[in-house]
Amino acid sequence: MSDESRREPAPAKKSKRGASAERMREITRARVAKRRERSETAGSSVPPIEVFVTDRQYLGLNPSPYQLTLLKAFYGRPLSPAELEIWGECTGGREYALGLWPTLALRKTKSLGLAVCRFGN
Repeated sequence: MSDESRREPAPAKKSKRGASAERMREITRARVAKRRERSETAGSSVPPIEVFVTDRQYLGLNPSPYQLTLLKAFYGRPLSPAELEIWGECTGGREYALGLWPTLALRKTKSLGLAVCRFGN
């Protein structure tokens, strides 16, 4: 083989690592804001989660006030004063932060019944 026909090996491709945790949070916040903006301006045909669960046109379920409060919180819906009281009881007084909870963990505890943990945003 002549020197002319030999080629340098192609440089190894740099591995692309995923975005950092902070960047992923920024991306998630931007997506949530965009979705919220779209639904507010376009008059979304998708009902709020509490309507979807309870209305006979959809699921027609009859959840307990505790179940409905948790469901609304998971979807970032505003809570009524009674639901805020339930939220405080279930979370040991943790303040409710309005907004989508991309990951919500529940675990049964002896004293409170539920422990709610928020991950993400």
